[in-house]
Amino acid sequence: MIRIVSLLALGAISAPVQAGTILYCNDYNLATDRMGLALDTYAGIHAITRLTNMSTCDSMIGSGSWDLVIYAVQNMPHSSAQLNSHVSGGGAAIMQDWTTDSARASAFGISWSSTNFYSLTVTDSRLTAGLGTTTLSLSPPGWGVFSRSFSVYSGDSMASSSYGGSAIGLTNGGRTIINGFLTDTISDTSAAVTLYQNEIDLLLGGCDADEDGYEAYGCGGDDCDDEDAWVHPGAVETPYDGIDNDCLDGDAVDLDGDGFAWEGVGGLDCDDGDASIRPFVTEVPYDGIDNNCDGEDLTDMDGDGHDWVGVGGDDCADADASVHPGVTEESGDGVDEDCDGTVDEETDVYDDDGDGYTEVGGDCDDADSGAHPGAEETWDGVDEDCDGLIDEGTVASDDDGDGYTELDGDCADSDASVSPGMEEVFGDGIDNDCDGEVDSGAVDDDGDGYTFEAGDCDDSDPGSYPGAPEEADTVDNDCDGVVDEGTSLSDDDGDGLSEAEGDCNDDDPGIGPESAESMDGVDNDCDGDVDEGTDSYDDDGDGFSEEAGDCDDESDLTFPGAEEDPDNGIDDDCDGDVDEVAGDVDGDGYSVEEGDCDDESGWVNPGLGEMCDGLDNNCDGVIDEGCDDITLDGESTGTTAPKGGCSALGRSSGGWVWLLPLLAVLRRR
Repeated sequence: MIRIVSLLALGAISAPVQAGTILYCNDYNLATDRMGLALDTYAGIHAITRLTNMSTCDSMIGSGSWDLVIYAVQNMPHSSAQLNSHVSGGGAAIMQDWTTDSARASAFGISWSSTNFYSLTVTDSRLTAGLGTTTLSLSPPGWGVFSRSFSVYSGDSMASSSYGGSAIGLTNGGRTIINGFLTDTISDTSAAVTLYQNEIDLLLGGCDADEDGYEAYGCGGDDCDDEDAWVHPGAVETPYDGIDNDCLDGDAVDLDGDGFAWEGVGGLDCDDGDASIRPFVTEVPYDGIDNNCDGEDLTDMDGDGHDWVGVGGDDCADADASVHPGVTEESGDGVDEDCDGTVDEETDVYDDDGDGYTEVGGDCDDADSGAHPGAEETWDGVDEDCDGLIDEGTVASDDDGDGYTELDGDCADSDASVSPGMEEVFGDGIDNDCDGEVDSGAVDDDGDGYTFEAGDCDDSDPGSYPGAPEEADTVDNDCDGVVDEGTSLSDDDGDGLSEAEGDCNDDDPGIGPESAESMDGVDNDCDGDVDEGTDSYDDDGDGFSEEAGDCDDESDLTFPGAEEDPDNGIDDDCDGDVDEVAGDVDGDGYSVEEGDCDDESGWVNPGLGEMCDGLDNNCDGVIDEGCDDITLDGESTGTTAPKGGCSALGRSSGGWVWLLPLLAVLRRR
């Protein structure tokens, strides 16, 4: 677990009690000075300055900044404006005064009363710690006055004298203590030292200022913040609060133990409750999770700027950077490059105009549904039937090559011997010069230019004569003995069906409603779709044909680049592997989430046995276990342990032969 270590815990700064500076002023020096003995116990904890010259002491009070001033005037009367100013300015002080200086008494908030009491009783629990008894006897040190009781104006009486007044008082909001006895008068030296220690600790905080049961670092303890009772070695660590609550190793900022602190406290871990989510891990695509904390899930595998359609994007093939919306030119490869739902549109293999023919199938204008092989030619200047001839068989075409069209007056455009300007041949029953008159001796009853003798099969119908255009009217218009040939009512190609019966190309017997579709760019079965059911057609509408790699063109959920479902027994993405695990980078059948400790090496996964190759092959956290006895070159390492298993493998045991069993293991599940 990563923690942010506080400066306090490192000792870079100390709790206030460890920064104590004490000035001890006593106007006489006796070996029996109990306050001096108490101060001796703080050596190395507080910085203590001791003086017996009160004038010098006053100067130092005025010129320095002291955490605590202990002022014992026990010999000569002495006033100290500097001490009074220190107290009024908010400073802490302990005062023991034999002289009853009135200004000092006022500064400390007391008034003096009876003298020379011989015992005191400690009544405040803050001073009783460590005392065997709360009643302490005083012994006269040889002075005329050795103790003096007092009254507290505003504050607490902490001990009472045997005369009934206060013997110890706490005033000025808990900043000053008054002792009504000299420093050498308490009979029990040990009790005196303990009492004075309690006073000093009370004003400076002591070794357990927060009273949480743990001493501060400066006292040799392990409380890293002795001013906060919620901070100590026994406390419960609160994550992300910037505090080392349990004084161990800083604040808890890596709860999942993945080696990265939570981003909310300046770290890099975007999910501190999941150890599998952290910077630098392999991103699992399409799982909706930012696995590597880069700010987003991987939804654009091919990096073409378009997210996969399966996660709400518009890329229909997210494994191919050349396939995405915005591709300006489709290629004839069976792939929907622009992801518009149509495969190979505007290419030679696509029927763009829906007339049943592609360019590959002979469509000479795939933008015009009226132009395709087998279409009926009309007088419009367009090659509708794609035979390379324009308007043939119409009034604008010179079908017989005599230099005249029907528009030019050719009354028989299927006969080159008949046209305007030709000489009339008498006796043949034909209007050779197209002047409307047939040579003498023949009668053209219907005036169509042909007599019965000249081949008119119905001389009562001007629409029937040799060379007349055949129409779908059950009449032999061109007098060739065949009715309605070349029209929608005739089965011109002999496949058993006419155009009226659904034959979309009655010139080709291989094209009709009963024909099988083949991969030739032609609508063979006349159903309006070109090459459906063949390898070049996207039958299921998923954007891929068999030619483009679709391994099941009847399912729109199966195509190259589809997301693999690991539980359906189907090769969804058409990569040749069934149910491979998503996120299995090395293809060994295991992802990082499934315990693969190196997903870039196929020689490492939880399903392998350990080999002597310097890798943790089985991902158990131990490298080459059982391989300590021999190196891969077969030389002994000097151990005498029995050799067996992996450890016995070396050149002397067959060289590379040991790899053969592994090949059976390295397969995808």
